[in-house]
Amino acid sequence: EQQGKRLDQNNNVIDSFDHISKVFLWGPQSKEFLMRSGFFKEDQLCISGNSRLDIYRHLPEKNNTDKKFVVGVAFSAKTASMFDGSYQYAELLYGLEQNSHLPLVPEGGHWEDYAWRDFAILRHMMWLIKKIINETNHKILIRVGPLENQKDLMFLKKRYPDRVEIQERSGQLFDFLKNINCLLTCWSTTGIEAQLLNIPTIGIPFLISKDRLLYHVKAEANGFDTFLRCYHTPETMTEAM
Repeated sequence: EQQGKRLDQNNNVIDSFDHISKVFLWGPQSKEFLMRSGFFKEDQLCISGNSRLDIYRHLPEKNNTDKKFVVGVAFSAKTASMFDGSYQYAELLYGLEQNSHLPLVPEGGHWEDYAWRDFAILRHMMWLIKKIINETNHKILIRVGPLENQKDLMFLKKRYPDRVEIQERSGQLFDFLKNINCLLTCWSTTGIEAQLLNIPTIGIPFLISKDRLLYHVKAEANGFDTFLRCYHTPETMTEAM
């Protein structure tokens, strides 16, 4: 929102969402969030789960037949990367209203807390990747987030050409998953799809101090009480390894 108006991705004013007859949602949390936003009426919202998961009901078990153990890495740090161009932070913050609120951060928090979360994830993920490279002979396959720039992580491929691969931008998530032995993520829902293929999933949010993390993020909105409980969540680097 900007100056009390709802804007679409092209900065055109949206008068209402009444033209949308039905929005299909993952679960009750999504419905609750949209109801609180005031954008939709209850009869427009339908909890259906996610149809993209249906494919896993009919698949044989994977797996990577390479003798090398492959660690898949898939996480998101949107505020630390841009698919194209560069962030114009001053302009972005100028456009944010004082009373606007991001649902991923506690009351009183804002963009800087969301950015803190992303940079903390990125820092711990880089430390853990370095540890895997230095202490094991595992290979690493990285899937870059759809809104992020692949070039940001190409330094790893250049530095360790025999150990690190980065999936092509056109590559599908399923193709990524069928070529890994375990998944390293933060709280990405990619882990749900990995687990449907019996791939162990390691989430790293609690490598960050819980007190500091919960100062910057809202536990419920980030899946702490739902899907993240299904992942391994180590609290030290040693446990993660």
